[in-house]
Amino acid sequence: MSKLLLMLLCSASLLIPRLASANIVFNGGFELGDVTGWILSGNPVPGNVDGSSPHSGDFAANLFAATNPGFIEQVLATTPGTVYKLTYFLESDGQTPNRFLTQVNGATLFDQTDIPVQPYTLHSSSFTATGASTDLKFGFRNDPGMLRLDDIAVDAIPEPSVIGFLIVLALLIFATRTAPAMRIAKHYVPRPAMNKRIGRVMLSLVCLPLAVAATLAQATTPTSRPNILFIIMDDVGIDQMRSFGYGGVTPPATPVVDVVAQHGIRFRNTWGMPECSPSRAMFFEGRYPLRTNIFTAILTIDLANSQVSPFEITTPKILKNANYTSALFGKFHLAGPTNNPYGNGTPNSVGFDYFDGFLEGAPHPIDTTAGGVGRTGGSDAFPTGIYGCGFVPGRNDDPAHGSDKGACYFADQRACKIIEASSSVPAPGRLCLEQGGVFVPAKPEDDKCHATAPSEVNFNLANGYYVFNLVTNDLQAGTVYKHPLIDPRARTYSPIETTNAAVSWINSRPSGQRWMATVSYAAIHAPYQQAPQSLTPSTSDLSGVQCTGGTAEDTRTLSNQMLEAMDSQIGRLLVETGVASRQPDGSLQYDPTRSNTMVVIIGDNGTYSPSVKAPFDPTHAKGFVNQTGVWIPLLVAGPLVNTPDRNVEHMINVADLFQLFGEIAGLDVRALVPSSRILDSVSMLPYLTNPAQASLRTYSFTQTGNNISAHG
Repeated sequence: MSKLLLMLLCSASLLIPRLASANIVFNGGFELGDVTGWILSGNPVPGNVDGSSPHSGDFAANLFAATNPGFIEQVLATTPGTVYKLTYFLESDGQTPNRFLTQVNGATLFDQTDIPVQPYTLHSSSFTATGASTDLKFGFRNDPGMLRLDDIAVDAIPEPSVIGFLIVLALLIFATRTAPAMRIAKHYVPRPAMNKRIGRVMLSLVCLPLAVAATLAQATTPTSRPNILFIIMDDVGIDQMRSFGYGGVTPPATPVVDVVAQHGIRFRNTWGMPECSPSRAMFFEGRYPLRTNIFTAILTIDLANSQVSPFEITTPKILKNANYTSALFGKFHLAGPTNNPYGNGTPNSVGFDYFDGFLEGAPHPIDTTAGGVGRTGGSDAFPTGIYGCGFVPGRNDDPAHGSDKGACYFADQRACKIIEASSSVPAPGRLCLEQGGVFVPAKPEDDKCHATAPSEVNFNLANGYYVFNLVTNDLQAGTVYKHPLIDPRARTYSPIETTNAAVSWINSRPSGQRWMATVSYAAIHAPYQQAPQSLTPSTSDLSGVQCTGGTAEDTRTLSNQMLEAMDSQIGRLLVETGVASRQPDGSLQYDPTRSNTMVVIIGDNGTYSPSVKAPFDPTHAKGFVNQTGVWIPLLVAGPLVNTPDRNVEHMINVADLFQLFGEIAGLDVRALVPSSRILDSVSMLPYLTNPAQASLRTYSFTQTGNNISAHG
């Protein structure tokens, strides 16, 4: 009986944390002295925090809103199916009209108008969580007085089975501790009994640390805010996207993005800036170009005055307040490397813990010599040649200069190999490029591999999407490394390499470490160049399509394929990081509630003119402040979205993402950014949690101009 009792006691000790659940509201007593962790919206400046009349501790929230209601809300990390108890203390000065309401995921739990004078009064209600996140929202109005709110708490209610188990256990303890306890006190205890006693004590000592450790783990585990996966598509305007009802006569096939759109919110009225750098700076700063001097795409002649400053409060710096680690992969284009003291280390300087990608605004021009083998002129630094797409085409596509057989040489230790044309390989030169090599066409007198590459082969020429300047920053290691062009990673199709790096970093995050990964694809920025055929197996072979000097139809065909290839990599990114999975037929299976990750997908500006889809205006596209130049797709999906598969038609500006990222992390960006740095962002979280949310913007804004450059 005693052994059974001790075993039950040990089991019960592991249930203690389920009874002693921690308050999941962050800064519920406002003891940080501000509204950190809370999101304020509605009436301008709807409240503050001071120490004049707290219920407990040193601070309380003062709620005042004239004419229009104000709101204070927080997204809580909850367990689906768990019952939670909400408590808070409310004080009213009795001045009318006033109103106070409490909502959970839009459902009203309490609503009272003209509350009379009352001291702090306890309010309590319960709710059952329906997802991994729950929106707790308080609305208020008090004109001309104020309401005071303090000591907000949300705690899980223990399951009845746990309580029942402990009651039974208590009865067992009582039954076994009466008479036997008196006998032990009166009589000598023989050694065997003493050994049993020691065993019981030892078992109790084992159980107690287990209970304490479990309780401490419960108490010290931070609220589980969602991770953030931010995906940027380059030069992709809303005109490209069939999930938004556009795409022209032949819309690109984007099954992955379409699935995310079906499980999230389609923001259909989003404006960016006309070019990439200003939009990207606004993602992470929340400030219009007129405040940052980043008016247009950053070029090598632009001074640091028109680059993101290391003194700006950027998103990765903001998120550190909630213990997030941040990384960016692919295209950077926010600062450097020229005219900047941080050079290739600019990603770390503006707050990113890790960076792996290229700093420039676009892939380098296509190497028309295809690695030196087709050079016809130019300088050694900028040679010119006969291969417009950067690879040696097949004979069917170019009878004069093409080749159906040749040697593929590699810059690393891989051995040269012979590649011949076949039904599955119409252009051996293209396949060689996709594998990171340089293709040397066979000659009648020489159709074999040699120990070393021929003298004309040049592995140090950048080539569009296939050979690029790869830079890695690792803040923790204190390293900045520019990979040579002979590095196999720098000779991998850019969107594939971007995905590889992002997957590796995300999957290496320690358990419990919150993260934000910005995955910034180069596609579909010029130059237009064939993506690997393996990424778009259902499309016809495009090896013969002209990349430069071709027809408008050639350009649109390549643009479509590049976007479809990027879509395939977005799918791989989601699957290999566990955010999504594959159906038996290979299609994407995405359930936002199964991953604690918010997915945000956006284009940075309008589409570049040659790729613009009807009925949009290609003469006023990227680079112009007209609608085609600034109207971009924006998708948001994940556990914070209430009622997915819907459109939001209200105005959104790219500056608003800065506030959204803070809101996802439970942070008030306006409380963390100095007032001297004027923010232009507007809250977005209410659109996620409330399908009936009215517009929060009264206007939108876009701008272009000239950066401050070394040329004046």
